[in-house]
Amino acid sequence: MPFPGIKDGLPKGTPRIHSPVQPIIERGDMNFIERMRAEAAWWIAASKGDIKIAVVLGVNRTKPELVLEEWRAAKQDGDNQDYGDDDTQMPTPIESQMVAMALSEKGSIELLGYRLPYDFMITPANAQEGDFVYTTEDLEQYAKHVWMRQGFISVDNL
Repeated sequence: MPFPGIKDGLPKGTPRIHSPVQPIIERGDMNFIERMRAEAAWWIAASKGDIKIAVVLGVNRTKPELVLEEWRAAKQDGDNQDYGDDDTQMPTPIESQMVAMALSEKGSIELLGYRLPYDFMITPANAQEGDFVYTTEDLEQYAKHVWMRQGFISVDNL
């Protein structure tokens, strides 16, 4: 079992999710990012393959910083995407992408811990669907909106 405390997966009566792209979004205060990571990983593992992607969004409430991470099930040999009731076959969650952004004293956006080739991309498990691609500009615009709502920058800076 990849995570202590996960015995039966999702609670009894929880419907199985049949969409191959059912993202889970864990968002909150940066002080709780480890908990959000654990919850994102739990969703992937406990869903036994139904949930392919979890996104973690951590926002610093005291300064203009945010972290965006994509978590997914690690590919395993013979992975048939249906883990049934066998807890020994639960997928292992891994962080597949991460970008952290901060507003510099000069007013420019710095990419910290940028572990992506170019863009943040969420790829569905189903080949019939396209990728969700967020360019660097998209991510910077999102960060500006968050920081404007927090009062760190003015509307004029959008």
